[in-house]
Amino acid sequence: YNGNGTFETAERLGMTVNSITANSFVTFNFTVPTVGASGVTRMRVIEETYVTSIDPCTITDIYGETEDYDITLV
Repeated sequence: YNGNGTFETAERLGMTVNSITANSFVTFNFTVPTVGASGVTRMRVIEETYVTSIDPCTITDIYGETEDYDITLV
């Protein structure tokens, strides 16, 4: 949310180390800051298997994927 163009560990919204089966999902609740967070921003979603911690800038496992999305905060 700080708008510096860099994904940072402190900006993580959620993480789980629980097993997720096929055709299932995980939900994370979060609050968007009320000041300075409106407009288009980027959101990174990372799925990695067999890891206990995820760094937003370094892929540490060969099983997984990373997807970046443009999202609009209003």
